[in-house]
Amino acid sequence: MTDQSIEEINRGLRLASAKMSYPVLKDLAYFREYNNYVENTFESSILELGENPQNKDGRAIPLDFEIIKRVSERNKYRSFRNIMRVSLLTALCSFIENLVKTACVINDRKERYSSYGSEIKARKNADKRVISISKSFLYKEGFSEINNLKGWDYIKDMMRIRNRFVHAGGEADSNIRKMSVRYDFLIENDEITLGDSFIENYISLIEDFSIEFAKIVYPDESFVKKMVERYNNHRNNK
Repeated sequence: MTDQSIEEINRGLRLASAKMSYPVLKDLAYFREYNNYVENTFESSILELGENPQNKDGRAIPLDFEIIKRVSERNKYRSFRNIMRVSLLTALCSFIENLVKTACVINDRKERYSSYGSEIKARKNADKRVISISKSFLYKEGFSEINNLKGWDYIKDMMRIRNRFVHAGGEADSNIRKMSVRYDFLIENDEITLGDSFIENYISLIEDFSIEFAKIVYPDESFVKKMVERYNNHRNNK
């Protein structure tokens, strides 16, 4: 068994355990499955088309109808693959926003969160993003450990990239260009193309971040935890 196989098994067990303990994480495992399906499907289609034939001296063979058709098909698959990657990026950002915001509106915190959000939004230079408001609210509520979680800046960067697709048709701006040295994406003709490892890297970050976040702000609802609590309550009531 390879190290990669062992890592995949361990990751699967960790996600399964987290899902049983924290129902809010029930959809977390599906992102990697869907991403693998998308990547493998499009990669197979692109590989089947092959590369453009070359002469022995390396010069490209003059184009004919078949080669033009093959190039067109390859570009089509690559374009669709980027569209699917963007859809996954959007879904991942929505998942993490929902995970963080939901923690703010349960256990009688909803009214305080609404009031706090209105207060922040009224400030002139405040960070008005949902994830930022939610993070500062939870810290104010006593969950100080969330400030030590790794991944907040990464997630905010992903949301900036997501917003360029949602609000600007995938066109890069100066901030996105600076990010291109940190994350796997290309900028061609001012358009953002997500790289092969972009979504996989984000999924790995989301998995680790979500589990650690849930441990801090959500109650453990695992069967084992409930059995231990029942046993302790029964013993204390004797």
